[in-house]
Amino acid sequence: MPVKALPPAARAGKPPALAVLTRPQGRNDALAIGLAEQGFEVVLLPALALVDADAATLAPDLADFDLLVFVSGAAVRAFRRLCAVQGRLTWPDGVWAAAVGPATAAAWDEPMAGPSAPPRWRIAPSAQAASHDSEHLLAAMDARGMQPRRVLLVRAGQGRDWLAERLRERGAQVRSFTAYQREPQPWNAAQREFMQAAAARQQQAFWLSTSGEGLAAVREQAQLAGILPWWRNSGHIVTHARLADRLAGEATGAVLQAMVKICLPLDTMIQRAFMALRTELD
Repeated sequence: MPVKALPPAARAGKPPALAVLTRPQGRNDALAIGLAEQGFEVVLLPALALVDADAATLAPDLADFDLLVFVSGAAVRAFRRLCAVQGRLTWPDGVWAAAVGPATAAAWDEPMAGPSAPPRWRIAPSAQAASHDSEHLLAAMDARGMQPRRVLLVRAGQGRDWLAERLRERGAQVRSFTAYQREPQPWNAAQREFMQAAAARQQQAFWLSTSGEGLAAVREQAQLAGILPWWRNSGHIVTHARLADRLAGEATGAVLQAMVKICLPLDTMIQRAFMALRTELD
């Protein structure tokens, strides 16, 4: 069943807009509260389930690398949990930990077992960077003159290979480690009926998408529920220009550019994007 956050604040003359938050379970709660306080009806509808690697999977020895690159906060958490199970609790001095953005880097400070990269050995694009992605992480590394030779890329089972390819071109040995899997999360009967009812009454809706896999999973569920035209005509908040391009493509979206807002993957920026797009479409 979709989980509503707080009752939306009343907006004169029209029903509240629906904010559909599709990030994995546990990553939407604070944003849901903020959006409800701004008058949205909020539904939590995770597109993907995150499944940690089997506990029997041997985590690589951190000391074997100059640099560990984490593609998401989920990668940080899954890697820390796996290391904790295997008794690897400390971060070796001199080993850099790279993150594609501040939100990913923040996972090192979460209170959980497993090794946490000391702040002096962390690198990530700044919060003011134009985008939080591999391209801006590499630029941050170049600004520091970093030339790692042994790199571990901690990721899900699928993902972009852009950074690994650029590092290999520079002579680095890059190994990928699958710390978790992202699996599409089908809507159950109650979720499907809830969304079908919203579509039937043509409720204004805004969908958050933060990964290509999540976007594809949501679109598939909308198609199976028979609400794809409504989904296409909804507002969409995405956290990278690549996702906006996918939404515009006929195969994955056919959504008009005016219905899409791009923002950084930080809760404060996502909330502002929801509010700005609602204002633009009112």
